[in-house]
Amino acid sequence: MSFLEAVEWLKSEFSFLVGSPKPVEKPSPSRTREPVLREPEIEPPQKPLIKEEDRRNLIFSFLKMLKPIEHTPAGAYLSRRRIYKPVWDKMRIRTIDDYEEISGRLREIYSLEVLQYVGLFNERGNLRFYKHPLIFPYLDSKMRSFYFQARAIDKSIVPKELNLRGTVPFPYNVSALDEKPGWVYLCEGVVDTLTFIGRNVPAVGIPGVRSFKMEWLPLFKNKSVVLCLDNDEAGRNGMEYIQGIFDQAGIRSTILGTGMENLSSAMKEGEDINDWFGRRK
Repeated sequence: MSFLEAVEWLKSEFSFLVGSPKPVEKPSPSRTREPVLREPEIEPPQKPLIKEEDRRNLIFSFLKMLKPIEHTPAGAYLSRRRIYKPVWDKMRIRTIDDYEEISGRLREIYSLEVLQYVGLFNERGNLRFYKHPLIFPYLDSKMRSFYFQARAIDKSIVPKELNLRGTVPFPYNVSALDEKPGWVYLCEGVVDTLTFIGRNVPAVGIPGVRSFKMEWLPLFKNKSVVLCLDNDEAGRNGMEYIQGIFDQAGIRSTILGTGMENLSSAMKEGEDINDWFGRRK
């Protein structure tokens, strides 16, 4: 049986497999067919569960429920790190002193869905900061806070820090970026930033080595920057990365300790700014 004969046999015996041939459309001699271009389908953006103004008000209300850290385990933790009450008050540092009470008050005012949406409660319906009672508000230039970071005071807890849902709006202590000419120190983490603030050194902080955002560059107008991330491989790589960003933006920057690596006063491997100041007595 030839190939054509086999095809005809399949068509007659198993037409559901072969199917009926579609007629071939001949192009019109007067024009050529243009390809049909379709717009790619784009899913509509998810509608926020609450308005941004309401989200800010919720965070502000939560922070108002918290207690100053004087005479608390959180205050004792910062004191051991040589960060004292004048800094606590200036930066409005707070603590969760009664977890059950604060959790209950939030549930009375807001729905669980909203509390989970803004990042205060986890998927199990619990306030996320049971093991992270030390709260660092991110104050804007008007000393208002709609974002914060929570920190564990037990060094065995991992991770040691929890961030609120959403992007970090600006570096910690953004008021130091006042557009006045001068130097500012860029630290890794809130504790290192507080260490400088307690010594009247202008400093700002980022949450991690790769958390610097390009949209923050205008905030550094008229500033020269000393990069002082942790003295480990990740920190050194992060400083090189950020310095490249500043170079491209025409912002002068230098890395803390450059040229002084062999001095006894230099930061040791693995140290951060708080460790370094604690050793320099």
